[in-house]
Amino acid sequence: MILPADMYPRSAVGAVAGLVGFGGAMGGVVFGQAVGWLLDHGFGYGVVFTLAGSFHVLAFAVICLAIRTIRPLSLPSKAFR
Repeated sequence: MILPADMYPRSAVGAVAGLVGFGGAMGGVVFGQAVGWLLDHGFGYGVVFTLAGSFHVLAFAVICLAIRTIRPLSLPSKAFR
C-alpha cells in the first residue's frame, strides 16, 4: 500500500489506495470461489497453497515490468482540487 504514496500526488493517494483495497477485496472473493472449486474437484491444498504463495511474486513481477521507474508524478497542483 506504500506504492500509491510514492507515485501519486498527496491529494490522490486516498482514492488510489481505495481502488487498491477494492481490487484486493475482489481478488479475495474470486480466490475464495476458485479455492472452493479446486477442492470440490479433487485438487488438494497443495495446489491452493502454491497458488497463494506465487500470487505475491507474480504481482511484484507485474509491478516491476509495468513501472520501470517509481517516482512521484509531476502533475499540476490544480489537477486534483
